[in-house]
Amino acid sequence: MILTSLFFMDFSLLSPLEFFVDPKNVDGRNNKPPAMLEQCYEEGHVNVHNIVNEERAIMTADLIQECFEKRNTGIREAACQHRIDRLAEEMNFLYKTLEKHKKDPEMQRCKRTLKATLSRSSIFSAFKRNYVRKHIKDYPDLEEFLV
Repeated sequence: MILTSLFFMDFSLLSPLEFFVDPKNVDGRNNKPPAMLEQCYEEGHVNVHNIVNEERAIMTADLIQECFEKRNTGIREAACQHRIDRLAEEMNFLYKTLEKHKKDPEMQRCKRTLKATLSRSSIFSAFKRNYVRKHIKDYPDLEEFLV
């Protein structure tokens, strides 16, 4: 029974870890720690690496990487694939919404959808927000949703 609940575990728990990723958190005025990790989804694989050389950043990056990529047993392979599939769905939704937004930046429906999709409470928010940060030149009006 425990294995079943782990398999279907919702990885929205990664959303609160987004504070480790947010480069806006570099000053002490907002009481948030500095950016420590970078998470991205590329070509069907998750890449997580630390951007500071601190033990907790290294350990957290390794843990998240293992959650998505460790496939040394049948159950882990199935669980990892489930997480990758969910992340791929979320990222594809983001890509399609960004494409619509690029065609018509004034469409309020797209803006509302992007605001919700990029919110810190959204599932896999760290991955989605990191993608938009890397492509902010293409979407400068979305910077307000990353604050």
